[in-house]
Amino acid sequence: MSNTSYRTRALTILALFLVPAAACASIVVPAGLSPGDNYHLAFVTSGQRDATSSNIDDYNDFVNDQAGLSGAITKDWGIDWFAIGSTASVDARDNAVVSAPVYLLDGTTQIATGYADMWEGALLHEIDTDQLDANVSAVGIWTGTDEVGRGAAGAPLGSVTAFSTLGLSGYPPTQWLSYFTGMNKLVNFQLYALSEPLTAPPANPIPEPTSLLVWAGLATAGVWVTRRRRRKP
Repeated sequence: MSNTSYRTRALTILALFLVPAAACASIVVPAGLSPGDNYHLAFVTSGQRDATSSNIDDYNDFVNDQAGLSGAITKDWGIDWFAIGSTASVDARDNAVVSAPVYLLDGTTQIATGYADMWEGALLHEIDTDQLDANVSAVGIWTGTDEVGRGAAGAPLGSVTAFSTLGLSGYPPTQWLSYFTGMNKLVNFQLYALSEPLTAPPANPIPEPTSLLVWAGLATAGVWVTRRRRRKP
């Protein structure tokens, strides 16, 4: 194997240490959290769809596709998102599971302090921005959900009737999940998205230059040792 090949292998090993740190660095971390604290982020999708599907995975796929759109704050985060919505078989509170405080994508606006606060009927602050950082206050949101996070009676997403339940983004906070139960499910509206649980990183997640040189040296040395062993008779 040529010297160039060995150098390439060493650089590849070094890249394995750098890529995770770079990827995590772009994820919004709310102000005031300590390293190791868990949290969620939430947004309203900029795109719209109907409420005809009774499969919650269709709505989860939709919000993940929205998170990956060009120009989205969330585009390269590589995390999972869940629709805050209910079908006849899955409640919103069980699909978009809240296990920590929830924030908007600005990293400063707290929506809820945790599970109980999220599903008590009113938010600390409305979910009123999308993944493109645009304000979407006072727009209809497909939820199929009652005011405490369960499937709306007779009007979940994919209802057997012609209608499903809309929430209202921004006004008032008490109607964010359940604003109108008689909307035709063929009409297109936006959805709410909640992130998987996230963890605030250490204060200095990216190694200092000296540390990087050490890793590079170790990687190169490992390759050199391998080369020497292969040359032994």
